[in-house]
Amino acid sequence: GSLYSTYEFIERNLKAKVYAADEIAFTPSKNIKLLNMDIREVPDISRRAISNYQVTNNSTYRRRMRFMLHTENWTYWTHSHFGLIPKETYYEDHKDWYSPDGTQLCLTNEEMTAEMIKNVIAFLEENPNEEIVTLGQQDRNSFCECSICSPQVMKYKESGVMIRFVNKVANAVQAHFDAKGEGRKIQFATYAYQKTQVPPVDNNGKALDSSVYPANNVSIIIAPLSACYIHPINNTDCNAIAKQTFEGWQKLNATIYVRFYSAQYAYYFVPFIQYGNMAKNYEIVDEYGAEYIFDTAIGETMSSGFHDLLAYLKSELMWDHSQNVRGLIDHFM
Repeated sequence: GSLYSTYEFIERNLKAKVYAADEIAFTPSKNIKLLNMDIREVPDISRRAISNYQVTNNSTYRRRMRFMLHTENWTYWTHSHFGLIPKETYYEDHKDWYSPDGTQLCLTNEEMTAEMIKNVIAFLEENPNEEIVTLGQQDRNSFCECSICSPQVMKYKESGVMIRFVNKVANAVQAHFDAKGEGRKIQFATYAYQKTQVPPVDNNGKALDSSVYPANNVSIIIAPLSACYIHPINNTDCNAIAKQTFEGWQKLNATIYVRFYSAQYAYYFVPFIQYGNMAKNYEIVDEYGAEYIFDTAIGETMSSGFHDLLAYLKSELMWDHSQNVRGLIDHFM
């Protein structure tokens, strides 16, 4: 807040504007009369991040565009299960901690859950500045099908089994730090992604069980991998599953984080067409109560598709999605 208000002060008094890492406009003057300012701004999305080569690798530029690095104060950021319960350490002696095909953890295994709690606590003790921990499944469209998980999936769906596991870990870890009396609060996040994307609600949007409500310190990262970005994210023709996902998790009172996918991942040099619905999608997820957006594009290399313009637009629209996209594009050009 202090940093962004400083930027705002400079922008308004010097008529300055950051457009790219190497492009800052300002009005030169020998005499500047400072404005009498009393301004309060609340961004539409409180935590904003994108993967863009320049933004990812230039912290000064990132700050000036009012982005955070998506991993900032956030440990085990993404698909973390095997990072916390590594197969090379546990698999030989504890095969039942993993799914029969070895691609995921068995989330109903009590011994594995106890070890997960122990490992998360140990990591957080060693890293006192971390605030968010992701408990996310491996990046495979699979789920444990053991004799215990399968009937629970029938009752709660894969997402419900996941939430019950994450709640158990989150509650135990927070209880540990509460007992120390230091006031440290840990936020957990888990994925609504692939097998776990569809929320544990019935056709009327009612929770399948009281245990599938995310705990107060558990956030849901909705990651609609197969969504169509040519149309709004809640379009009933091509994004019906994404719409169902957002509405279901909202009815479960979930704190919603969003991970969009704005790239042709098989062909990085093909521009990804997203201008038409960028502002609309930010508006839609804001209405669903999203507190965080990570707009995943191309962070590993420079690419085509006007990447500086895209960073500028995403910065402006995540802050205030009511702005006119065409006007912003014309101004940037």
